[in-house]
Parts: sequence; structure tokens; C-alpha cells
Amino acid sequence: MRKKRRLARAQLDYMAAKEHFLLTSKQTDIKLDELREEGIEIGQKEMEDVITRSGLHKAFNELINAENILIEWSHTSIKITPEYKADREMYENLYNNVKNDPEGRKTIIEMAMLLDLD
Repeated sequence: MRKKRRLARAQLDYMAAKEHFLLTSKQTDIKLDELREEGIEIGQKEMEDVITRSGLHKAFNELINAENILIEWSHTSIKITPEYKADREMYENLYNNVKNDPEGRKTIIEMAMLLDLD
């Protein structure tokens, strides 16, 4: 029988923040659709009002914060893995460019969610 994987706090927090953001985003879309169905033209003011009321901006900021914590945690945690030791320079380049490279950031987040240090 396979042992259930234990997740680190940074992984759990990221998963919760991502789920919250996705739900909030969906609720925002629903509200915008309702306004359109009511015949209301969606301009910048209407968009900002819906985003503010739905909490989308706050959920986005919480997601970015959780991503940053996850990235920081993974940078420390990965250093004990054979993959990191085998290609240290490549990993360090990914981490050094995380703020300027959205694809690299996505790769690090995906890799961090796969880390199992038990």
C-alpha cells in the first residue's frame, strides 16, 4: 500500500490560495455576466466595482504571496535533492530569474508542488 504524501505548509497554503483565487475569479465572471444580461455596459468603473466587491484583487495578492513563499521554501528544500546537485547552475538561474520570467516562475511552482521530502 502506498503511503499518503505529506505536504509542507508552503504547499498547502499555495493550494488553498490558488483554490480561493479560482473560486473568486469564477464568482467575478458570474457577476459580470449578470450585469451584461441586465443590459449594463461593462466599462472600467463597473469592472473595478465588481473586482473590488468580489475580493478578486485581494485573492490575487494572496495567491502571489503564497507563490512567493512556496518558491522561497522550494529553493531551500530542493538543495538536498540529487537533481539539484546534478544541475545546480540551471536551478539557480531559474530561481534568480523568477521575478522576470513568468514561464520560469510557473516551472518552479510546478516543481515545488512535486517536492516530497519525507
